[in-house]
Amino acid sequence: MENRFAHYCLVFSKQHQVLVSVSCITPVPATCSIIRTTLHSTCMDCKAQSSVLMHHRLSLLCLLCCLQVYSIKDSNLCLTGTAEVPLAGVYMDKVLLEQELPVKMVAFGRCFRTEAGAAGAAGKGLYRVHQFTKVEMFVLSTPGQSDALHQELINIEQELFTELGLHFKVLDMPSGDLGAPAYRKFDVEAWMPGLQRYGELSSASNCTDYQSRRLNIRYRPNPKGAAAAEEQQANGSSSNSSSNGKQGRKGG
Repeated sequence: MENRFAHYCLVFSKQHQVLVSVSCITPVPATCSIIRTTLHSTCMDCKAQSSVLMHHRLSLLCLLCCLQVYSIKDSNLCLTGTAEVPLAGVYMDKVLLEQELPVKMVAFGRCFRTEAGAAGAAGKGLYRVHQFTKVEMFVLSTPGQSDALHQELINIEQELFTELGLHFKVLDMPSGDLGAPAYRKFDVEAWMPGLQRYGELSSASNCTDYQSRRLNIRYRPNPKGAAAAEEQQANGSSSNSSSNGKQGRKGG
């Protein structure tokens, strides 16, 4: 059931001209479950978030995100906390031509979280879990394309959940609820009868050039010879589920 739902989301995304990324496993394209710790810390900028914690209590949200990653002892590897990170790493240290943008990717990803500090947050059901899967959409664009593509991602998510017959609402998140990379973020929450409340299904974030600067992802504007500039990034998770097919907590 889980693979069927993931395949449905991948096909749905592809119908909206979001390209399926290179496959790591079959039958569905998937991001890697183990990544280098340096890639994760570069995308999420954990060191910077930790250093500003004493100056701004809102940075606690960012620090907790970094603490939720499972590290592999005696190595520079960790388990993927969100499929956003390996997708961002695909174009690390690359320079693209402006006419190649936007680059739209989507992939199935297995995600692992320690859920540090989450004790008692959801006492019933399988809402907060240590392993879950999701379909992640990720876009590289120019600054001028960024806002429109961010809206395109949230439109895809709304259309998907409408087609599934879910009762949901879209929240434009306040700055205090944003992690360090996000300039703007929309959350999609659906009514969950088992919990008797709304719960998050997915999100869509515009990260502008936060990650592209750290990953050294650039594009060369037209005309030829112009200096390379940093790209803008947006990402959205079009579905989230725990490993047994029930709803899981989103990432990224």
